[in-house]
Amino acid sequence: MAQTAGIMVGHARGFAEKVILAKISKAYFYAAAQPGQTLRFSAQMERIDDAGAMISGVVEVYDSHLGPQSASKLADIELLFSHIDQNRSGLDFPEHNFVFTDQFMGLLQRSGFGE
Repeated sequence: MAQTAGIMVGHARGFAEKVILAKISKAYFYAAAQPGQTLRFSAQMERIDDAGAMISGVVEVYDSHLGPQSASKLADIELLFSHIDQNRSGLDFPEHNFVFTDQFMGLLQRSGFGE
């Protein structure tokens, strides 16, 4: 969920800032996924500003043979992300620690996500 939501936060601001997961505010798990099941991650942006973003999300699990109509909730999650370029510490963060590299952006564009 953190990867799905982190990409959404980056995309919302044109991937112009470094985004990090700052806090898991809530994570309730109702069941465990089993082999052969498919997970679906749904994320909704509750707030975004210069400091960061708050995301709420749901993880659903379903049997790939039965399709999405067999979906049941696996987890509810709330995440906080920070735009660390906006931090007040004055620290520089190395580029190699972040996923929004040229290689990653190329992958997103080829998949049609960046359009």
